[in-house]
Amino acid sequence: MRLFLSVAGVALALIAAGAFAAEDENWMLAGRPVVRERGSLLRGLLTWPKDEGDKEKEGAENKDEGNNDEQKEEPLESDRPDFTDSSTTVGYQRFQIESGYTYTHAIAGDPTHDAHDLPELLVRYGVAERLELRIAWDEGMVFDHYTDRNSGRVVTANGSTDLDLGFKYALRKQDKWRPQSAIIVSVSAPVGAPTQSSQQVDTLVNYLYSWEFTKKLSLNCSTGSLWTAESGDHFSRFSQSASVEYELTEKLHVFNEWFAFFRRDSSDSRPQHYYDAGLTYLVTPNFQLDWRAGLGLNDAADGFFTGCGLTIRR
Repeated sequence: MRLFLSVAGVALALIAAGAFAAEDENWMLAGRPVVRERGSLLRGLLTWPKDEGDKEKEGAENKDEGNNDEQKEEPLESDRPDFTDSSTTVGYQRFQIESGYTYTHAIAGDPTHDAHDLPELLVRYGVAERLELRIAWDEGMVFDHYTDRNSGRVVTANGSTDLDLGFKYALRKQDKWRPQSAIIVSVSAPVGAPTQSSQQVDTLVNYLYSWEFTKKLSLNCSTGSLWTAESGDHFSRFSQSASVEYELTEKLHVFNEWFAFFRRDSSDSRPQHYYDAGLTYLVTPNFQLDWRAGLGLNDAADGFFTGCGLTIRR
């Protein structure tokens, strides 16, 4: 409990740090207008401060639109299919559902081990421009079977995984070499099956940061910590990732990614390194399809995995 309160306190402090950055203006919360006063702690919490460059860009966009009734749609950015989550939020009053399926083969070097995960559900809702609420069922239902090396029997470990509840907060936009960044904080509800649940309240803190080098090329990274348990083994798991994304066309993007897990205070402290690649295809401005495939880079990692999914925004 003390760990959770500490993490929550740090997260709230990070959010409050941006509270003095914006100019005085009206903002919306849950569809209701609220007037901010100068010096308020909440200033800049929900909306990005507008500098002169933003105002000039906005004016140019309005001029280009002319008499068009429809406003230009913001680009859809999902947290799938790669491991690295995006450093952006869904936007004010936007609702986004992300879902998919993953097949994994040869976990922990066992060539007869196969697992199927679905629906890998993530629901995101923007309560403000910079803040979104999240409900995640990361793997969803796991259908897992393997052959025991000693007995030769086929063992099944099917069941549902735990739910995660949390938020993502956008910390800053990119400013030259300083990356665009955001933070995800979540806790789990141990409601999964005994074979898949950690059977405790897990805490996750994930720092996301990215650089856009050109309009087509970007680098997305994440650094995270998870406090969890597995088969009665309580440990801390640190993660690091880096994903290079390239825009082949306006609708088709490809990525190459490395990510790794490092355990502390665990009975198995071997690191796990992975490489994966994939693509996303924007069917419409609010509907995206994706695919990825990857492999483990050392003996402690899973052998091979692949999957596909979709993202719907409204």
